[in-house]
Parts: sequence; structure tokens; C-alpha cells
Amino acid sequence: AAGIFTDPADIAAVVRLLAPTSLETTPKPHAALGVDVYAPATSPLRRYTDFLNAAQIESFLKDGEPRLSLDELDALLPNLSARIQSVSQVQRFRPRYWKLHYLSLRKNEFHSALVADEHGPLPNLAMPEMQINVRAPIKLLGDKLYPGQRFAIRFGKIDPLTNEIKVVEALEE
Repeated sequence: AAGIFTDPADIAAVVRLLAPTSLETTPKPHAALGVDVYAPATSPLRRYTDFLNAAQIESFLKDGEPRLSLDELDALLPNLSARIQSVSQVQRFRPRYWKLHYLSLRKNEFHSALVADEHGPLPNLAMPEMQINVRAPIKLLGDKLYPGQRFAIRFGKIDPLTNEIKVVEALEE
């Protein structure tokens, strides 16, 4: 997929195509950047793995040898991967937490949403103004759904801490 996507249905389709990031000790190509090998080393204050990459590069430039051997890096990999997943989840859900908090204060109001992905028992609805997606039971939306279809939705239970949000009413616009 290439281009700039603004339609929620198009964005949902492109996101499904993206492969998850992976942490490995051997160089791999980066398809989106179009380079044969890639290692992030831009933010050592933010990510420990970027710090490790920067230290490897610095040591190699200074002494001609990497700071850590491949075996030492491989030994770090399981713990680093687990921590990266945890940190990524916190980073990903922090903005969503505040959006859910906002919606919890207005859960009895109707909010505009449109179908981004109509497949399955819980179709994906985009709320572009809030930049958030929610799922709603198909029984609330009806049998004939299509991408871009607009609904006014109202929420029941919303718990920002557990990332729980339940659509309880949907009216086609």
C-alpha cells in the first residue's frame, strides 16, 4: 500500500497489511524505507534498544569491535522483547485512556461514527473526530453494512483503565 490515506475504511485495510515490528540481532531490510538493513539508533533516551544500537555503533567506530557480541545480544533478546511489548502497550493505550475518560463523561450522548471494517460479529467503527475506533455488536448495526456507513452511537459501560467500552445503541444517520 502506498499513498496518504484519510478514509477510515482505507486506513483500517492498510493497517491490516502492516507486519508487526520485530527485535532481532541480525540485520534485516526495512520495506517502508527501502533499505537493505535497518537498526533504529535515534532515541537512546527513550528506548533501551536504541541505546544499545548507539553503543554498538560508537564502540565499532572507536575500537573496530562492537561493544557486545552476537551471543551477548541474543542473551538479552527475550527480556528486551517482553519489555518492549509492555512499553508499547502503555504508549499505545495512553492517548486512548484519555479519550475513553472523555467519552465516559459523555457516554449518554450520541457520537458520530462510521463503519471502517464491516466483517465479523463486532464491526469496527471509526470516530474520526476523536481519532479512535470502537467495536459494536452487529445486532445493533443491522445486517447490511458497508464501509463509510454513518451511525450515531451511544455508549454504556466505559472503563478507561481496562480499555473497556461498550456501544449500547446505534442509529443509522
